[in-house]
Amino acid sequence: MLAKVSPDRTEEIQAAPPSIKMVFDPETGLFLLKDAEDNPVANLVLIEESTQISITIEGATFIDHPISWVLPPSDNPPNPEPDGDTVTFTVSQPEHFFVPWVFGVIVDTPSAKGVRSQNIFLTKPFGSSPAAALVLYDPSNGKFALSDGTTGLDVKSQSFLINASLPSQDPSFSIDLVLTPTVSGVSINFAPSPILPSSVTLPEWLQVEVSDSDTSNMKLTIDSSGQGHSIGFSFVIQVTKDGTTTTVISPDPILINATIGDG
Repeated sequence: MLAKVSPDRTEEIQAAPPSIKMVFDPETGLFLLKDAEDNPVANLVLIEESTQISITIEGATFIDHPISWVLPPSDNPPNPEPDGDTVTFTVSQPEHFFVPWVFGVIVDTPSAKGVRSQNIFLTKPFGSSPAAALVLYDPSNGKFALSDGTTGLDVKSQSFLINASLPSQDPSFSIDLVLTPTVSGVSINFAPSPILPSSVTLPEWLQVEVSDSDTSNMKLTIDSSGQGHSIGFSFVIQVTKDGTTTTVISPDPILINATIGDG
């Protein structure tokens, strides 16, 4: 479930530091995420190279191995025993923006056992190399993939995590459409409306612009008012072969701004 930030709290929410305080509220069943100064933070930690994550629980007790991975690191996902009210582990930086490490914690409360927190996302900082993303289209089977230029990922099962509405990050993101492998007589470009949103229309906080000079490139810009909100969408492209053009829609959901929230 994706948390949303209430309007009066939007400007306060920042990415969480590597050391997080989780406060369980028994009346609401929510885990509130805070920094060392008790400021609310997002359920998002930006991972720089190898980072030690430390989580301290208040209002509940960790089970013996409390980390529950949704998208685990590819190598030996850590799940240590807690030291009192704190659990600590180290993760490497995710390979690129498209696949974060995602986990929740499981705790026992005075009246209920096995209570799971919301997801916490550990992601590569936006603005790190590469500065642009690739959408790969395979004309032999119609499959789409996201790539950073080295690794392709099945669009169908991934989240497009652009956390650009965080105050510290550039709000724009460039996306190039690539035909791979190339086939003689086949060309592709983004459709004039290159995104099909899960809602009736695109929200005001998301702007989409296809380049006039290169229709295989578009730019996404996320306004700061998008902080705390998310949207699912599909890519819309046009495939032309021997003079005949077909509009093709990628599988969904692709999620923008999916991780921002104060718990």
